[in-house]
Amino acid sequence: MSLDIGIGDGTHPYPSTDEPLLQLNEGGLYSTLAPFFGRLAEETGEWIDLYGDASFDGRKLAALKRTIAEARAANQTRPDSWDVHVNTRITPIVKKNYAQLTKVELIDCLDMFDRIIARAEALGQPVVCFGD
Repeated sequence: MSLDIGIGDGTHPYPSTDEPLLQLNEGGLYSTLAPFFGRLAEETGEWIDLYGDASFDGRKLAALKRTIAEARAANQTRPDSWDVHVNTRITPIVKKNYAQLTKVELIDCLDMFDRIIARAEALGQPVVCFGD
């Protein structure tokens, strides 16, 4: 369960391996960003999902850029590390599962998003998300 995020060529759903690339897995980073991705999907119709594909260009790319800035601003006051609810197992007993996330990991992820977006803008190409 991983999601590759990078620069597309406008014809394929997967990102170029010759450009900056971000991988998200089921875990604290994705779970922390998921509410922001949900609001982005409401605006653009593109959902950043571990299992699906999405493409952002034009106004959708501008919305993605704004969303990443909002995620950064909303998480500025986080402690150095915290536990993030990542999933709930329902059988044989209900158990909530958590992952520890550090502020450095989150900032690194958001910085990579910014680099990918800036490169896509410079190249005139979309940011693509390819889930498995």
